[in-house]
Amino acid sequence: MAHSRTQGRAGHAEGLTTVSQYAKLRSDGGGSLRVISKKALTEFWGRHPQAEHPLAAWHQVARHAEWKSWAELRATFPGADRVGRLTVFNVGGNKYRLVARVEYRLQRLYVRQVLTHDEYNKNDWKKDPWY
Repeated sequence: MAHSRTQGRAGHAEGLTTVSQYAKLRSDGGGSLRVISKKALTEFWGRHPQAEHPLAAWHQVARHAEWKSWAELRATFPGADRVGRLTVFNVGGNKYRLVARVEYRLQRLYVRQVLTHDEYNKNDWKKDPWY
């Protein structure tokens, strides 16, 4: 079973979890959030194979979510931060950053970039027009 260790409080998506625990977040038929696109994740873990499990776990949680607000997202990912109009998720024990735009009303999450911690610290991602 795939495991993900990320920083955060126990019992939240960022603690030590199994993907299957969060695949069952919504036993009433699953969430409706659409993650656009998983391709950015798979391309990143193609270059950084150690990122596959934490990103796959993040994807499972996100695609089963039905967040209607920032507060609901933070209840799932307490380590997430809003920066401008984007949300930055800490993934893989703070090794990676996933930068996304979350549209709660539309139930869409647009993955803008997946970065290593060092790439994120260069702040080039802030040049994104969605920022």
